[in-house]
This record gives sequence, structure tokens and C-alpha cells, in this order.
Amino acid sequence: EEEEDEEEEEEEEEEEEEEEEEEEEEEEEEEEEEEEEEGEEEEEEEEEEEEEEEEEEEEEEEEEEEEEEEEEEEEEKEEKKKKKKKKKKKKKKKKKKKKKKKKKKKKKKKKKKKKNKNKNKKNKNKKNKNKNKNKKMKKNNNNETKNKNRKKSKSKKNKNKKRKWQRR
Repeated sequence: EEEEDEEEEEEEEEEEEEEEEEEEEEEEEEEEEEEEEEGEEEEEEEEEEEEEEEEEEEEEEEEEEEEEEEEEEEEEKEEKKKKKKKKKKKKKKKKKKKKKKKKKKKKKKKKKKKKNKNKNKKNKNKKNKNKNKNKKMKKNNNNETKNKNRKKSKSKKNKNKKRKWQRR
């Protein structure tokens, strides 16, 4: 009978330990999900801000280009009145402007690429940091519960031993 009682006690202890472990795992999963959601929200906000900034920059550039075009049109009108000599000058100017525009475009593209690269790097680092943090937390929690459970079962065993001796 004593052996049966001990076996039952051990089974109950094991069941309790399993339940505790399951609860801890569920809590950890919930925490991870919350952290992921927060991270996604932050990323979305950052992306929206960046898009707005880019749109504003594009609008400013378009306005500048329009002004330049208007100025050039006026200059062209004046130049048409002048001699053939100045036609060459005009051609050169247009070429220069085209080159400048191309250069500007290239620069903008490069800047955008760099920005995206940095953004991706930042997000990746953030993700890894969170991952490592969660791993560490999980490990610590598991170790803590293992130690607790070990102590519990040890003290129970000792109690049982004492009882046995007292009965004898």
C-alpha cells in the first residue's frame, strides 16, 4: 500500500510539473506574439513617415523643375530673336540640363537604395535582438522552474523517508 501511495504521489507530482510547464510555454508564446505585433506596428509607422517625406521631396523637386522649365522657355524665346551663334549655346545648355537631371535622378536612386538598405539592416538587427532576448528569457524561465521542481520533489522525498523511518 505504501508503495502504491508513493507511486500515486509521484504521478501527481509529474502531472503538476507538466501542467506548470505547459502554462509557462503558453505565457511565453503570448509575450512573443505581443512583441511581434508591437514591432510590426512600429515598422508600419516608420514606413508611412518615410513615404510622406519622399512625397514631399518629390513635390518640391517637381516645382523646381517646372520653374526651371519656365525660365528656360523665356530664355529660348529671347534666344530665337538673336543670331545663329547663340543657337549653339542653347543646345549646350539643354545638354547640360539633361546631364544634371540624369545625375540628380541617379543620386536620388542611390540615396533611396541606401536608405532601404539601412532600414532593412535596422529591422533585421531589431528582429535578431528580440529573438535572442526571447530565447534568453525562455532559457532562464525553464532553468528556474526546473530548479524549483527539483527542490520540491527533493523535499517531498525527504519527508516521505522521514515518515517511513518514523513508522518503523
